[in-house]
Amino acid sequence: MSIDAKLYKSFIESLDLEEIFLDSLKVKNYHLPKPRNLTVKLEPEFGISKIFKDSFFASAKFQVIVSDDKERKAFVIDARFRLLYNFESSITIDDEMQEKFMATTLPVNSWPFAREIISSMTTRMGYPSLLIAPFKVY
Repeated sequence: MSIDAKLYKSFIESLDLEEIFLDSLKVKNYHLPKPRNLTVKLEPEFGISKIFKDSFFASAKFQVIVSDDKERKAFVIDARFRLLYNFESSITIDDEMQEKFMATTLPVNSWPFAREIISSMTTRMGYPSLLIAPFKVY
């Protein structure tokens, strides 16, 4: 069963990102390997936590694990964001709409904030700025 495109379009048109908060940021620097030969693993997670009549909270977690050429952790960045959205109260957010939102709109809205934090933190730890590719929706 797929979501009705017109219904989802009206939901997105009524949607406003009211606020985005950095809930937590944990950075662990294990050792300083040579800047080359690093492997980057990004593990994002997206969710919706509380739905109200005309608003909801969503969460975006971005964990970056960077390892050296001997597969030892060089550093880990764990950034968690909370986003507050408002929407038209006549729209009901069912499971299918939540899944589509978490796969498309939520990553597009939160990804730039994660990219900035990741880039900034790697520089502050003495590494070259780590650039995360843009999120693409197909």
